Amino acid sequence: MANESKRPQAIRQLATYDMMLIDETSVWYEENASDFFDRTHDVDMRNIYRTFLRYIPEGGKILDAGCGSGRDTKAFHELGFDVTAIDGAKAVVELAKDFT
Repeated sequence: MANESKRPQAIRQLATYDMMLIDETSVWYEENASDFFDRTHDVDMRNIYRTFLRYIPEGGKILDAGCGSGRDTKAFHELGFDVTAIDGAKAVVELAKDFT
């Protein structure tokens, strides 16, 4: 990136640190996908959904960024919302696709 060299050193270091955290997090989810799915797919989130969904029109669109197990994606879809789900961990995405 052309402007990269003009950034202060601290900002360049912070950006590098952030990418390291993202990489470490992605690796963790890849390695622990099944356990993560088992611990999260059936957690009852209805109270939180009610708070959130009052701001979304009936049948509205929802982006479930970091969809994890697909729990919320499935619930929102079953309630009639148009849901797009994404996650950075391929192993988690495969489990979520099977679940939803």
